[in-house]
Amino acid sequence: ALPGVYTFRLTVEGKTYTQSATVVNDPRSPATLADLRAQHGLLMKLYDGLRAAWDGNERAIALRAAVEKAAGANAPPDVAAAAATILAKIDSVTRGVGEQRGGGRGGATPPNFVGVSGALVSQLNAQDPGDQAPTPAAFAGYAKVCGDLTAVAVRWASVIGKELPALNAALA
Repeated sequence: ALPGVYTFRLTVEGKTYTQSATVVNDPRSPATLADLRAQHGLLMKLYDGLRAAWDGNERAIALRAAVEKAAGANAPPDVAAAAATILAKIDSVTRGVGEQRGGGRGGATPPNFVGVSGALVSQLNAQDPGDQAPTPAAFAGYAKVCGDLTAVAVRWASVIGKELPALNAALA
C-alpha cells in the first residue's frame, strides 16, 4: 500500500466497525512518493496481466476437457480430425507446442499462458521487495510480456472463432 491514511470497515451481523491506519514510507528508503506510485502502478499492471493469463489458461483447460468428452474415444473420422486440430491448438496456448519436443531447430516456442504467467510472477517478485521506482529494464520486461500475452490471446481467439465452430459443425 502506498503511504497514506486508510480506513477499514468490517460489518458483522449488521454492525459496522471502522478503524483507520496510517501507512508511512520505510524511513530507510530513499524512494519518493512518485517512485512508489510508479512501482505500485507497475505492480498492478503485472497483477492484471497475471490474472488475464491465469483466466485464459483455465478456460483453455476447461475447453480441452469438454472437447475430449464431446469427441469421445470412438468418434467418426471427421469429428476425430476436428478434435485433434482443436486439441493441438489448445495445447499451444496452454503449455506450448515446442515444450514437448525440447526445442532444437525450428525456432522458439510461441508464447503460451503458462510461460506468460511465469514471466509475470518473476517480474512481480523482482518489483515487490523494495521501495523503488521501476527501472527502464523493468518497463521493457513488462512491455515484452504484454506483447506475449497479446500474441497468446490472439491465438486463443482463433481457437474459439475458427476451430471450435469447425468441431461443433462436425459434431452436429
